[in-house]
Amino acid sequence: AEGVEAESGDRFFSSLVRHLAIVLQCQYAFVSNLSVDRRRFRTLAVWGRGAFLDNFELPVAGTPCEAVLQGQISHHPEKLRELFPEDEGLALWNAESYSGVPLLDASGTVTGHLAIFADQPMRDGPRGVAIMRIFAMRARMEIERSRIETALRESESRYRDLYDSAPSPILTLDTKGRIIACNRRFLIWAGISQGDLGRYSYVDFSVPEAIKRRHELHAIVMGGGEIEE
Repeated sequence: AEGVEAESGDRFFSSLVRHLAIVLQCQYAFVSNLSVDRRRFRTLAVWGRGAFLDNFELPVAGTPCEAVLQGQISHHPEKLRELFPEDEGLALWNAESYSGVPLLDASGTVTGHLAIFADQPMRDGPRGVAIMRIFAMRARMEIERSRIETALRESESRYRDLYDSAPSPILTLDTKGRIIACNRRFLIWAGISQGDLGRYSYVDFSVPEAIKRRHELHAIVMGGGEIEE
């Protein structure tokens, strides 16, 4: 429960791999992201022998992760280095056994994987894989949340650029009719600075007919209508 609920954001993946290694009593655990060309993967967090390790990037081919990043669940209970002699990292970690599960997005496409390594045989593969699938499901949710958050920030940035550089004066009001933002063109049009804006609760056009019409239009908008005038 701590492994999948304790953290979110940047700290989530570190918490996940640490708890995964503790729960499954293995020496190494990591979570990865698959490259766009699907030929390499880069770790998001790595736990090894009681400490966080630096992230790394590796080619997929020739590693025990290859099948997992193609969408399969993989478990090698022993003799891992004999099965994958081209993977030099296995010798560095003294890895004897391996389990991995893919991370899938909402459409079912593999986006990365969870992997654990041990320096002893891992006989209880089904239990370990079942636990890893729980962690993988939570990791998928966090990756999707992070993706949406990033897309939202980018969208807001584009909106701010369009808003601020628009050739027409733009004024933004809250639900009580108070000014909360405006673009550069509005400041020029109104003859005020950004610092002056806080002194105004609304725009007084000094023409009674215009003021009356503004209130009429505001009532329509606050009632859910849209206006172009």
